[in-house]
Amino acid sequence: PPPRAPLPPFFFSLLRRFFFPPPLGAARDPPPATPDSGGIRFDVYPHPYSRGALAYSLGDRWDRTDLTFYFRNCPRTIDCDTGWNAVRDGFRAWAEQTVLAFTEVDDPRDADIELSWSANAPELGWPGDVLAFATFPSDGGDIVFDDAEPWTVYDQGPFDLHMVATHEIGHALGLDHSSIPTALMYPVLTPQTTGLTSDDIAGIQALYGTPDQRPPEQENRNVPTGDALEDIVVMGEISDVFPYEIWEFEAYAGETLTMTMTATSGDLSPYLGLLTDDETILLAESGPARDGVAQLTYTFDRDGIYVLVATREGVEDGTTAGNYELSLTAGEAALPPAATPVDGELLYFDIRSYTAMDICEVYVSPSSDPEWGENLLRDVLTNGNLLELRKSPGLYDVLVVGCNGTELEKYEINAERSLAVEVYDNDLYVHVYPR
Repeated sequence: PPPRAPLPPFFFSLLRRFFFPPPLGAARDPPPATPDSGGIRFDVYPHPYSRGALAYSLGDRWDRTDLTFYFRNCPRTIDCDTGWNAVRDGFRAWAEQTVLAFTEVDDPRDADIELSWSANAPELGWPGDVLAFATFPSDGGDIVFDDAEPWTVYDQGPFDLHMVATHEIGHALGLDHSSIPTALMYPVLTPQTTGLTSDDIAGIQALYGTPDQRPPEQENRNVPTGDALEDIVVMGEISDVFPYEIWEFEAYAGETLTMTMTATSGDLSPYLGLLTDDETILLAESGPARDGVAQLTYTFDRDGIYVLVATREGVEDGTTAGNYELSLTAGEAALPPAATPVDGELLYFDIRSYTAMDICEVYVSPSSDPEWGENLLRDVLTNGNLLELRKSPGLYDVLVVGCNGTELEKYEINAERSLAVEVYDNDLYVHVYPR
């Protein structure tokens, strides 16, 4: 993609405040986390799958409070239901102390937090030492448990899965390690670890608030769409309880839209920001309002879902409030969505492993070719890792061969857009990347 312009100062503040709030603690080095300190390390930092451990006690958070989770597999050393229930109770422990709500889903595409057991991930694979690791929200919030551990549940022992899961969920929610030895977020699992302490609770409530602060349900609202966006008008309200509202809409490559937020009551000083669908990259902002009107015009460089944040000057520090009218007007005729890339463009065609089985061979060939061709793997592909490929649009067949001889095949995969072939224990699943 083309390089992004630097974030404008005001909306960078909005992003930091609402989506990635600034840390609330002073920078410090975590205490030593080794078996010599009287216990077993919960996890390892920097996380193998993240950009590195943050230097503050509170450094990252989700931009919403209703989160979903998904189990990718089961532990080997205890019954699946027993293990899963211990983890579910970990989510409940955090939910009881804050505004967060967790829902288990049966499709990984719907999950915010994915949980798995692996003996092949970095730092894992032998009993003791590192029990698990989790990434922070901005790195995905996923959790990997060491499948080589002799897991137990609810015995407060050195391999108590409930304690370990609750600790890792804390990281997945944005908490770093605590320096208090009795805290659950202390980096070492010790006999003094009995559950959430006042330190853990204070940390999670600093990120998300207390249970009595849960606001009424506020879903993302969908702006109506048609063959072309012309003079779409919706209504909303900005208040101290809800200092911003999020609107989603679809736009096409080459389309120019003018977005206008007009105050209709109160003393509201409106402000607009346009973001990518994952709410992490700012594309444009309106600047200060004039005569109660904030407006921005943007030409989209690709098809996709976009997020429009309607707020007020100062956001949570602002003092104005009132109702508003939000309109989207097509500056140019909308182009139809591109079904295939432009001529000569290559697609991403990734092979992602979500199986405990080591993979020794991967073959990808056009469906019209009677031969599989050469093995595309140079090294063994293990759980949690991927093989990155680029392919021209077309129909492809995929053959994955485990190091134990297991063969998984999928035929006539229609690669009109970038995609990933996800490898599970007994099947291949095709996930098409969002536009």
